[in-house]
Amino acid sequence: LATVGSLFLGVISILPIAAKDVFGLSDVVAFGGTSLLIIISTGIEGIKQLEGYLLKRKYVGFMDRTE
Repeated sequence: LATVGSLFLGVISILPIAAKDVFGLSDVVAFGGTSLLIIISTGIEGIKQLEGYLLKRKYVGFMDRTE
C-alpha cells in the first residue's frame, strides 16, 4: 500500500510539469506539484474534520434521548 501511495504522489508531483509542456502553459499559470499536494491535503483534512463534527453531533443527539 505504501508503494502505491508513493507512486501516486510521484505522479501528482510530476503532472503539472507534464501538463505545462503538453498544453504550452507558462510557468505563471501552472501549479507546482508541491502546491497541488498542499491544496489536496488541506481539502481532505477539512472534509475529515467536517465528517467528525457531523458524527459527533449525531452521537450527542442519540445520547440526549431518554426512553
